[in-house]
Amino acid sequence: MTAVDPISPARIPVVIVQRHRVLRDAVHRWLASEPTLDVVGAEPSVGMASSLLAHEPAAVVVVDEPAAGQSAGGIMLELRAASSTARAVMLVGAPDVATVSAAINAGVAAVQCRGTDIAGWPVALASGANGE
Repeated sequence: MTAVDPISPARIPVVIVQRHRVLRDAVHRWLASEPTLDVVGAEPSVGMASSLLAHEPAAVVVVDEPAAGQSAGGIMLELRAASSTARAVMLVGAPDVATVSAAINAGVAAVQCRGTDIAGWPVALASGANGE
């Protein structure tokens, strides 16, 4: 009898959108080392990431919290214009109720606090990919 190899789960495609280059590069390096994730690219804005999303429309997009003058709703509108099937996981500085509520109400699939243990990020990305 021949042993059947278990089918490994597909890696989750991830696009990183982070306006700060140093943080963007650090997040990219760390997430690229995760065996369950496939980082397809990193850009400073959703608009600049649209070409990545054209190739990976169902990617999980790691987005930074809105900058001054932006809103979670605006970020999600821009993301939906680039891909109707991508899901967003938003990194926030502090998990205050107003920020988290605005993100979830705008359609963000998951919110992850930057101050939490980075080891938990793959779980947040998997939750975002599954729409949980």
